[in-house]
Amino acid sequence: MRFTKTRSLIAFALVAIGTLSVSAQNASYTAVDGGRYETASDKGKIVILAVGARWLPLSETQAEVLGKVMKNLKGKDVVFYFVATDTIDADAETDATDAELTAFAKKNKIEAKLLRDPRGSATTKAYKVDQLPAFVIIDKQGNIHGRPVTGIQPNRDISPQLTQRIESLL
Repeated sequence: MRFTKTRSLIAFALVAIGTLSVSAQNASYTAVDGGRYETASDKGKIVILAVGARWLPLSETQAEVLGKVMKNLKGKDVVFYFVATDTIDADAETDATDAELTAFAKKNKIEAKLLRDPRGSATTKAYKVDQLPAFVIIDKQGNIHGRPVTGIQPNRDISPQLTQRIESLL
């Protein structure tokens, strides 16, 4: 039993390490659809990372804000991603399968590409996100623009301010 559990932990660690690597200005993710994504590949564009979690009720509000901002900036040089911090560890309370994340995105009409941070902390540490959900803005040069946008509340629409902040970088 102990040998199997140890092997499982080692396998989990290898999967987690291979799924995401992050530095302050570049992150490499595995998308829920199986593809790979690196923030550096979008240099020359503004990148918005909506960092949230399926289990977090405020992520539904975040999804609404994301949809509004995407609509406001359609056709502009901005790309959007939803980074799920749900772990892939089935023993954790905050775990989610790719199917569960896809269902969450469909239910909440998230049209941004879904990316995984399977440890749940690599993205938050790299981009100095101190609360979820949050929006991280990366400018055209690949630099983090200001502090992450947090403080999302169900009764407060932050999409106009977020749109304006992004438009100032275009």
